Amino acid sequence: MRHFAPHAGLRWLRRCAVVLLVCSVSLHGPRGDLPEAVGNDAAAERRINRMVPEKSLALLKATAQVAHEGGKRFATDSPEHAILARWIEAGVAPPDASAPLVTELVRYLEGQFRVRLACRTAAPQFAWTEPAAENFIDEYVFARLRQLKLNPAGVASDSVFLRRVYLDLLGVLPTAEEARAFLADPITDQTLPTLLDDLEDRGLLDETLVVWMGEFGRTPKINKNVSRDHWPQCYTTLLAGGGVKRGYVYGASDANGMYPAKHPVRPEDLAATIYSALGIDPGTEVYDRGNRPLMIAGNPVTDVFA
Repeated sequence: MRHFAPHAGLRWLRRCAVVLLVCSVSLHGPRGDLPEAVGNDAAAERRINRMVPEKSLALLKATAQVAHEGGKRFATDSPEHAILARWIEAGVAPPDASAPLVTELVRYLEGQFRVRLACRTAAPQFAWTEPAAENFIDEYVFARLRQLKLNPAGVASDSVFLRRVYLDLLGVLPTAEEARAFLADPITDQTLPTLLDDLEDRGLLDETLVVWMGEFGRTPKINKNVSRDHWPQCYTTLLAGGGVKRGYVYGASDANGMYPAKHPVRPEDLAATIYSALGIDPGTEVYDRGNRPLMIAGNPVTDVFA
């Protein structure tokens, strides 16, 4: 943001949108619309003043000349201020339909964090391949990929998956013997023990917490489509390594596997257990913008630790 070269024009992506996102400046009105230039709307005139851009409320707030919750975003003599002032004076033109997409800025509590801006130029020949979504996460990811005009890659082969897991987790490639053992029977009963055995053989299991789980279970009853639906009321999580007991079972479901019958563990309790294994106090509190304390997790299940 400190290295903009002089430019005669103002392109939405390269100038205004980046400043608005990185500096968290809001030009939107109470209805969420982008205000037009100065007119009969008194509220819009306060936010955007084309005649005297530096008197625009959007700039007065961002430079802390008018108090507001967001605090000071930039100085009056900064490139950011100059860019937005020129844009306001030019008429507050919105992005056209061909403008590349800019992702949102990541903010967490009182902090503001820089992120990589995902930009895509116009792709008039783009054709969406209509990939099949396996779950609701796929639906969200595919919606964003389609917006970015990017088709998802195909499903990785077992050998490619194995290589990626080893590189991400261990930072090394699997040996030929390890690869053959994995590919011989690529199902959970084979792959999970192979991973655990390999971690133990390398002396990494005690310092690595392996969490095997899904975001929900499956209905105990078969539906009309001869299949099973999502069922978040009761499902299983496996923990290994990282100081947890071996061969230990905590809790139980009812006879039909529909609901917990003994020692139910909530998602926030599982998070607390993982935090404990990582040496993070699950009782830690963070504070929101209203200075209200929020717990980061629930109660750890200490019985699972050796």
